[in-house]
Amino acid sequence: MHYDVFGLGNALVDVVYHDVTQLFLKEHDIDKGVMTLLDHNRFNLLLDALGSKPSIQSGGGSAANSMIALAQLGGSAFYACRVGDDPAGHFYRKDLLESGVATSVIDQGRIGETGRCLVMVTPDADRTLNTYLGITSEFSLSDVPESELKKARYIYLEGYLLAQKGGVVAVGNACQLAGEAKNLDELKQALEKFDGCPLKKTATNLVFGDGAEDAKVVFIGEGPGAEEDR
Repeated sequence: MHYDVFGLGNALVDVVYHDVTQLFLKEHDIDKGVMTLLDHNRFNLLLDALGSKPSIQSGGGSAANSMIALAQLGGSAFYACRVGDDPAGHFYRKDLLESGVATSVIDQGRIGETGRCLVMVTPDADRTLNTYLGITSEFSLSDVPESELKKARYIYLEGYLLAQKGGVVAVGNACQLAGEAKNLDELKQALEKFDGCPLKKTATNLVFGDGAEDAKVVFIGEGPGAEEDR
């Protein structure tokens, strides 16, 4: 089988609570409307404080969500990630497969706790995300099946991986393989000779991608804001 897109990213089970009051957020020192990374103890403390069962539980992670959307639109997707041998990990793998996304994720015999994202929705419909990465923070080259990667037309990399030590290696390997592809103007002249990023030392341009180029499906991310490329 060949894939339209091969995705790499974090595996997070979204645990959603509706009607969380702003008083609750204030009492537990939670910044409203943003995503905050938590350690294991803090995450479980908040779960205990919320008490009741969540309204919804679903597989998440931004790249995983994109792969699921692609599958729902009729495309073929593969997702590489890391989960633990625990109820959340078993749920995550099952959710991916039932959503039509292929994966080689191992949820048996792997010691570690699957990442989870606590999604607290206040009455004004604002979402506050508190995330415990768990074993996904150990994502590495061993989680990227090269044989499947080579079957994909495109690779979709989750930017959050670049903040993780093992993720940098995994992403680097994927980029090297993607770099073997001949075109899109030699991948816009290797992203105008790259330079390792930090917004290319205050940028001023290279917004690569403009038009169809025979694409059947294109996902477009957030555009640069006024302060991002003056």
